[in-house]
Amino acid sequence: MTYNQLTDLTGWDIEKIVPEFRSSFVKLIGDGSSTIFWHDPWLTEQPLKTVYKRLYHMKKNSRATVMDRISWSDLQQPTFLWDWSRTPTGRTREDLDNLTNRLSLYVKSDRSDDTWIWKSSNKGSFCTKTVARVINENVNIHTNSSRYVTLRNNFVPLKVEVFIWRLIRGRLPVRVELDKRGIDLNSVRCPLCDDDVETLDHAFIFCKYAMDVWERVYKWWGFNGVAN
Repeated sequence: MTYNQLTDLTGWDIEKIVPEFRSSFVKLIGDGSSTIFWHDPWLTEQPLKTVYKRLYHMKKNSRATVMDRISWSDLQQPTFLWDWSRTPTGRTREDLDNLTNRLSLYVKSDRSDDTWIWKSSNKGSFCTKTVARVINENVNIHTNSSRYVTLRNNFVPLKVEVFIWRLIRGRLPVRVELDKRGIDLNSVRCPLCDDDVETLDHAFIFCKYAMDVWERVYKWWGFNGVAN
């Protein structure tokens, strides 16, 4: 999996809450065959194309892997295999010297394959529980709000928690929401009562069938009923 594919999977809206989330993923180099030398973050927190912009514009093959650019001996001594479009001089030469110094100090993994690691975890493995904790801590620090708290409530089944989260965020497929997303429907009116358009509020509160369910729930709890 490439760095771009990883970012596509995870999405980066989380960086609005946890700014260093992107840089917490790095590649641990094995043979270097599945790590893009310039595009994946492996030597530095940012991809090398960002850190060494002048050198990046002088390369011939932007998709070359670490294996294509570096050969390590049994003593961990690297040999560099560059493919510059022209000989680096001046500031680009200084950048190249800085890069080779960093590469000379890099100790590659004993593993045969390249591996993604997550620096926020002691074991290097991605953990949703840890992500939830970090998000909650940052939300509380920056917003003093518990609106988007993600901690599990062990007294509520997971599928119920997910359903409530989707309801709060407007992610349930009522007809108005489907219409907003370009789904072609014959009508956006409530398919149960046909008294109004099917919004989330209507489907879960104001529809007469929803009201009937709430009436039964209130009676079960010992309340007087649903106010009209």
